[in-house]
Amino acid sequence: MAFKRTFTIIFIGRIISAFITIASIKLSTALLSPSQYGQLSILLTIQTFCVLLFISPVGQYINLNTHAWFDTGTLRSRFISYNKIIFNVSLIGSFTMLVTHHSQLNYILVANSILMFLTIYSATWNTTYITLLNMIHRRTQSVLLSLLTLISSLLFSTCFTYTLAIPSSWFAGQALGLTLTALCAKFLFVDKNLGKISTISNTSHILDKDTLSRYCLPISLVNISLWYQTNGYRLFIERFWGLSELGLISAALQVSSQVWGFIDSIANQLLYPYFFSRLKNQTSSTEIDSAIIDLINVLLPLYLICLGLIVASSDLILLVLTSGAYRTASSILVLGSTLEFFRVLSNILSLKAHMKRNAKLLLIPYSIPTLVSCLLLVGCGQMKISLNISLYSILVGSFLAVLLSLKMYPHLLSRLDSRRLLLGFSSMLLLFACRFLFFHLLHFNSNIVYLVLIALISIFSFLNIMKDNSHLLRLRQSSLPLTNL
Repeated sequence: MAFKRTFTIIFIGRIISAFITIASIKLSTALLSPSQYGQLSILLTIQTFCVLLFISPVGQYINLNTHAWFDTGTLRSRFISYNKIIFNVSLIGSFTMLVTHHSQLNYILVANSILMFLTIYSATWNTTYITLLNMIHRRTQSVLLSLLTLISSLLFSTCFTYTLAIPSSWFAGQALGLTLTALCAKFLFVDKNLGKISTISNTSHILDKDTLSRYCLPISLVNISLWYQTNGYRLFIERFWGLSELGLISAALQVSSQVWGFIDSIANQLLYPYFFSRLKNQTSSTEIDSAIIDLINVLLPLYLICLGLIVASSDLILLVLTSGAYRTASSILVLGSTLEFFRVLSNILSLKAHMKRNAKLLLIPYSIPTLVSCLLLVGCGQMKISLNISLYSILVGSFLAVLLSLKMYPHLLSRLDSRRLLLGFSSMLLLFACRFLFFHLLHFNSNIVYLVLIALISIFSFLNIMKDNSHLLRLRQSSLPLTNL
């Protein structure tokens, strides 16, 4: 009963988040031209670089230790040293903004550098609080904070951009919304839930030298590859194909990213607390592999259905979510959805390295695909190959990352739930067939018929995969000592 209640809270929250995200994409593409959207994409690329390189490794280490630190009462005190890290990284982001655009020095650049600091700092704390509340099973508070963040950021961004239609206006609205909600979260939610402080809390640090060298540094190197696969390639697109092309493809890729973010966040909020609790203080490779394979057997068939559903409805998604010239990028949305599928699959496969606190296992699966992808994309740019074809170089890199990550699981194929996997794969192919065979035979007024068809296929497959799912049952039966707090 508790699991159903948790699922309901998370699902309703994510549905509301999806509608807010739809409004955000719709308004941003309506208020900004493709060229301006390309400039906004560059700002976000710099932000994500700083977050992934410097902050994300520490954040992932916090997730691994949240339950243990909460039990000992040292979690809040460790945030003191974490705050210093976030502050310094925010300064680096601000400085990076100035250095990379020094030839355009003016008041807008100075404003953007200040906004970069605020966005990195507040977004990091915001994400930390949302994840923390979810991990300690304050699901309702986590969902409310997430919704408050989206709503306030959208309102401020829309008002600012409507007044002055430049990329910095949208960025400023995001920064203000994130800052206000981070402050609200600290005083209204987090301080009340972290009231337990141990007598040794004042001497607690978030990292030691061994953790930094063995875990955080390799993760930072891995995240450079991840940054390239999700954002960094946009710098090459700007260089070889221009801001207008970058704006068009960024909008379509943003849509696919948001749709998959919605899907992945439900899985993260619902299953990952059980997963991490099951492996708390667990170092046995057998137990770690068993938990990860259970997670794969639950999520992979569902992700295959989701990929098929997104591809099948790609034209309609762009029609609803974007405006004007952005609606012609359905092929980019299909490509982006495939990229996101490989990304979330790679994230699941990387859990073994995280749980073993040995991030060096990820260096080869991420660095080699990134190098191959980068060389292919630059080569396409030099030869002036069309952008639509050149983007497949990124897909090649993402696919290689999954293949190389599979080497960490030599017995995975023999332990996959073949029946559920086959059902998920068959459903994906059937949805692909609907997209390429039936959609263009329907008139616009008949789109509802098409939507009902693909929805019925997806729902039928989903219910059959989830029925009597022993892998999900094992994850749910994990010890969750914080549920009654």
